[in-house]
Amino acid sequence: MLAFTQSYMFERPYLPLIPAFPMFLCSVAFNFIGDGLRDALDPRQTK
Repeated sequence: MLAFTQSYMFERPYLPLIPAFPMFLCSVAFNFIGDGLRDALDPRQTK
């Protein structure tokens, strides 16, 4: 999706943000889920 918008980037600079923003949100969500699971399931964690 980003490669498709690359040809229109100079005409409409906001166009790559449309597919990039959901991908960014998914990566942040997976990061938070992974951190939460590690905190909940790590037996060696000191509190």
